[in-house]
Amino acid sequence: MPLNILCGPVIGLVTQSTAIVLLEVDDDADVTMELKISGKSHSRKKSLRAKTPTVYEFDGLQENKTYQILVPEVSKKHLGEVRTLPLDIKKINVAVVSCDLAKLQSKVDMWERLYYDGRRDDVQILMHIGDNVYIDEEVSYDMTNQELIEDESRLLNAKKVDQNIPYVRARSVLSGLSQDDWESKRQEILEIYRDKYRRVWGRPSKARCLAHFSNLMILDDHDIRDDFGSEPQDGDPDHKEYFLGHIALQVYHEYQRQLWDPDVMSKREELYNEFYCITHGPLGILMLDARMITSCYMPKRDPGDDTYYGKEQTADFRRQFAGNGEVRLWLIAASLPLMFLKRKINELAERTKIADDMAGFINVHHKSDFVPMLDMFRKWKERRGPGSDIMILAGDVHIGGFTDIYHKRDNKKSLVCRQVTTSPICNKHWKFHEYKAIRTMMRFTESYGSYGYHHYDWVNQCNFAILKIDFSNPSLLKYSVELVFEKGSMMKHSHEKDWDKHTDSCCTML
Repeated sequence: MPLNILCGPVIGLVTQSTAIVLLEVDDDADVTMELKISGKSHSRKKSLRAKTPTVYEFDGLQENKTYQILVPEVSKKHLGEVRTLPLDIKKINVAVVSCDLAKLQSKVDMWERLYYDGRRDDVQILMHIGDNVYIDEEVSYDMTNQELIEDESRLLNAKKVDQNIPYVRARSVLSGLSQDDWESKRQEILEIYRDKYRRVWGRPSKARCLAHFSNLMILDDHDIRDDFGSEPQDGDPDHKEYFLGHIALQVYHEYQRQLWDPDVMSKREELYNEFYCITHGPLGILMLDARMITSCYMPKRDPGDDTYYGKEQTADFRRQFAGNGEVRLWLIAASLPLMFLKRKINELAERTKIADDMAGFINVHHKSDFVPMLDMFRKWKERRGPGSDIMILAGDVHIGGFTDIYHKRDNKKSLVCRQVTTSPICNKHWKFHEYKAIRTMMRFTESYGSYGYHHYDWVNQCNFAILKIDFSNPSLLKYSVELVFEKGSMMKHSHEKDWDKHTDSCCTML
């Protein structure tokens, strides 16, 4: 029987001399992967288990080179490309996506557009900042999350609900079983969840992106269930939702975390959050975890710890900003926007069906954490001086746009950081009346201590972002941000102080 690839190759973390590449095959086999350049190859052979994603680690690569990926046991053709970074990074380009619900493909294949735009613009890194795989496929229909969790008979028997949705199938597998019997179904549920990854990541246009860019990913709620981490059952070890969440977390580790942390499967019991930091010379990338610290890792938290990100993650976060180091630009993936709606409006939106995804925003429920975070950003920029900046990258809310976060002192405003929200790349967007309502609510802003914010230039279409960063001048950081959407794009440049006055598109209210 010929050996078949179920998933991959998926390129993970790539540096100047190393690379991680994931592969999954359909049968037990010894499989060789080669990274080839100019007749020379770096080869690794591994014993792969059937239907289990495995990563290959390569080192000793040449800096700033392109290697073809070969898997001789499967195909004579090259299956992707690894491009190493230069030792002295002068320029680097990064793409950003979120919210990929494959079954809701728009008329424009945004993954295909990302592939061609990314290749044209020499994108090296692709950041997936939330809802990368919809295990639940937005199953909640007319139910709140609490109703979905508690009313299992309604979930499993409703005609509106597709019983092939992985989350629904997993709930069905456990239906009627006592807690003592749940563990016997772990492998069956693992396979249900893994198959979802294979199908979503196997779409031709997305597979090309995964095989040609360095992919860095963060966990979000739909990788498990809508708003996972927001309900008390999610952090209760005796509840079915916690058990299912742990299985989905394992699958996340297999497919997503292994891309930057190849040893994760041997240390899963030691983990307490999904935060991580990657630095490439002057570029720093922070991936924040706002989900697992209130669910699967909840039993490990200090009972008195009521911080938004947890004490350990907050300490890790602060350490990155404590020293000077080489980093001149921080890209901070926060999944949820740091600034979106006023607290009172957000609290109202949480209680309405139009916007049940408004739960869990740090500026709404954790002001005591939020203001010190902004203080940390501002002080780092002041200490670093000209030629440094911070950008927040957010998704989740199914619209794309820009936000300035500023500090007020003596009646003067200074920019602390810019927030780029890009969502979704492949999912539904707001109905016209819903979008008008959201945009109206976004116009009402408020202060957080001495900090404020301003939203502008939003699009109600599938979208992604491309950042082009230029570190050539030590005292002047240059970058541009292009928000690419179905019917056009908007470009912003760092030298333009007032981004809301430099819009290259009129499509902000579609």
